[in-house]
Amino acid sequence: MHFEATACNEPPPIETDNWRIHILFTQSALTQCVNLIKTNLATHGFQNAFALECLGMVQRLQGKVHESLDQFLMCVRLDPSSPSYKKHVARSLTLIGSHDEAIDLYHTALRQTPKDWELYYNQGLHHLLKKDWLLAEEYFLEAAKHTQNVMPLEKLAEARDKSGNISGAIDALKTALSLSPDDPDLLVRLAFLYVRAGEEGSVFENLGSALCLLPTHFHALLATGSVMLQQADYDAALAKFRLALKNAPENASLWNNIGMSLLGKRKFLGATYCLNRAIVLAPLDWSISANLGLVFLHTDQPMSALQHITAAIHLLRKQTKCAVSADMGHISTSTKFTLGMLYSLLAVALAKLKDPAAAEEAHMIACKNDRTQPSVPLNTAIGLAVTSQDQARQYLVEAEKRLQNLSGKLPNFSMESINTAQLGLKSLLKIS
Repeated sequence: MHFEATACNEPPPIETDNWRIHILFTQSALTQCVNLIKTNLATHGFQNAFALECLGMVQRLQGKVHESLDQFLMCVRLDPSSPSYKKHVARSLTLIGSHDEAIDLYHTALRQTPKDWELYYNQGLHHLLKKDWLLAEEYFLEAAKHTQNVMPLEKLAEARDKSGNISGAIDALKTALSLSPDDPDLLVRLAFLYVRAGEEGSVFENLGSALCLLPTHFHALLATGSVMLQQADYDAALAKFRLALKNAPENASLWNNIGMSLLGKRKFLGATYCLNRAIVLAPLDWSISANLGLVFLHTDQPMSALQHITAAIHLLRKQTKCAVSADMGHISTSTKFTLGMLYSLLAVALAKLKDPAAAEEAHMIACKNDRTQPSVPLNTAIGLAVTSQDQARQYLVEAEKRLQNLSGKLPNFSMESINTAQLGLKSLLKIS
């Protein structure tokens, strides 16, 4: 009996290396992967679209964005109907800053695959970068309709947050949590939004849930400790910060918060050490310099306080002038200084250095720059108590008005300091 050999479904010669290219790429053996791709392309005259795509992705990972764009454009020429190659081209265009060209390419790809959520999502990212919050929101909403992935909902929350719609951002993250209830990162982000909305109970609930899922979650530990610090529960705050320190020993915000906790416990040497370490890690963070200046005022070192408070004022002014906005990855734990409060502390330092004229000028600048914080007119009243008691009484009345307006909104440690200063000033001015 004679059997004829049947042809197997073998890949064409140009694709015989594709499986090896795929394995090397997924195993991150990038050098071997590139060598194999170059050999394949040289052999087959740059006609293997898969090899070109992998080469483009490797080059993009290596930061060679323009070279990667060339590879993806060759892929599009070989297969103009593939939306995947067009997405790669658009991604590379984004990385080199050609946002309008990338958006046009996404529009073209959408005509071929109108239900591809990544196309809507990537367009939303472009509009987010261009600060067109409402248009970005529309694209993220459309992307969320076509996928169960939570990424569009996360960015939707970000777009709504940027546009001032905090409640809408909270709703978006709640929807994301319904799709991924065991994601501690989502819970922490939701807690940050609840902080902005002033819902303290929900903050603790979400942070607690995040820590139940992942007890070592850095941002959850840092945020929980921050809330405890604002409530003047220094020991509990330090316990959370020590746990977080194991995961991020070089985090400036963490050392800053530990320093402020130690300041609350009146451990000035430890607070100074921690804040100095924080400044080394983040020398351009004006709030850390302000906190260290505050510690030096407590330890009666006015010259050191003057240096750090002056540095904080310069950094804050430069930051405001350049319109730099930092995306805070944690809940603020230190005193939320305003420019007026910094000038008020500067005035205190100048008064301790026996320069009453400069101190009074700093107090006046402080009052002009801050219309809400009670500590500013209170410090001014204390500074004027000896030279002009009538003016001091006026500023004390202003401080009491501000204190009533902010009732329940100030951290416990701030309230303690203000009440102590208020009682001392009333005694000095002989006011019951």
